[in-house]
Amino acid sequence: LAQRELWKGKAGSPAKATQYLQRAVQLDSINPADYLRLSVLLGATNRMAESVKILKQGLLLSPYNRLFYEFLAARYFSMQKYEDATRVAHQGLQLFPEDATLRGMLEKANSAAASP
Repeated sequence: LAQRELWKGKAGSPAKATQYLQRAVQLDSINPADYLRLSVLLGATNRMAESVKILKQGLLLSPYNRLFYEFLAARYFSMQKYEDATRVAHQGLQLFPEDATLRGMLEKANSAAASP
C-alpha cells in the first residue's frame, strides 16, 4: 500500500505512505524494506530523530543488511552526530569490509569530527 501511494505521485501521497509504513512497523513488520522506506520518508520531512529510531529497529531485525549501517551513519552525519556516525560506519565495516560507502562515510565523519 505504501509503495502504491508513492507511485501515485500525488500531493499527500508521501504522508499516506508514511502512515502505512508506520502502521506496518508498529505491527512488527518482518520486511526490512518497510523500515528503510519509512526512514527515508521521515528524513525527507526532516524528522531525523524518528528516522534514526526506525533504522535502529530495522537493524535489530536485519543485522546483516548493510543498508541499515549506511543509512544510519548518513543520518547521524546529517544530524552532525559525528561520533555516532563513526561508530555505526565502523560497525558496518566490521561486517562488510569492502563497502566503499561505509568507508567513505567513516572518512567524512572522522574529518568532520576533527574540524573545529
